[in-house]
Amino acid sequence: MSNPDQVNKIQTDPETLAKNLETQKKLIELTQEWNESWSSRSKDFFDFYDQTSYSKAQGSSFTKFREQKEYLFKMHWIHIKHEKISILQGPGYWVTWFDQYYRAPNIRTEGTRRLYWQADENGTFKVVGMEWIPAKLGLEDAFIRDAQKSIPDFIETWKNTWKATDDKKYATFYKKDAVQDSQKMINEIVAQKKFIWKLKKPTNIEFSDITIDIADDAVYVAMKQTYSDTSGYKDVGIKKLVLYPHGNSWLIASEKWTKK
Repeated sequence: MSNPDQVNKIQTDPETLAKNLETQKKLIELTQEWNESWSSRSKDFFDFYDQTSYSKAQGSSFTKFREQKEYLFKMHWIHIKHEKISILQGPGYWVTWFDQYYRAPNIRTEGTRRLYWQADENGTFKVVGMEWIPAKLGLEDAFIRDAQKSIPDFIETWKNTWKATDDKKYATFYKKDAVQDSQKMINEIVAQKKFIWKLKKPTNIEFSDITIDIADDAVYVAMKQTYSDTSGYKDVGIKKLVLYPHGNSWLIASEKWTKK
């Protein structure tokens, strides 16, 4: 039997404690990166896993897991939000866990996610197992509240960028395959705007009577738009936007203006 005093000495050894703290910090960073990689649908997402160990722990092939995730990555959008990351050391492994909200056009779910980590032969930590525990945590309500607050800010920033005729920044508000009235794809949209801005620049853009509909497949925004430019042109119409979640912000998937 181990000597209790010796066990206590090992557990409280300053060098061991410092190493454990360093490992904890690294694994929390990796868990954050795992979340960001999944949310952005990055190909690097699969590099976080030890394929052989993961397959054994989950009882199914990693190839099947990868195919399932790649299918989900083809969705128009996915939104993943996680809360504070916790960590605990187990016998021969570490586990990180967090509350998570997942939203896509075909599903909404929330619960607790657990990731099990082990260091490989190179000392690099990899995910060797995973658990998902569905639970009602109020994260969907939080998403809706956050959306109602963040969307007006997003629209205001987009409007100011439009008014400033900053084509590079303006492009960052749109999906690559966005549609703007008769213009399709972001390159065509920006090219059209640059052509117009060479001839005349906006002097006033105002939005009012904004309505926000958070649906399962997207967010639908409608508002009254008042516009004028340096040529003296003025108009009033209804602007409609279709927004998709993108990280902690949004992207415009569709934009349509109708004269009032």
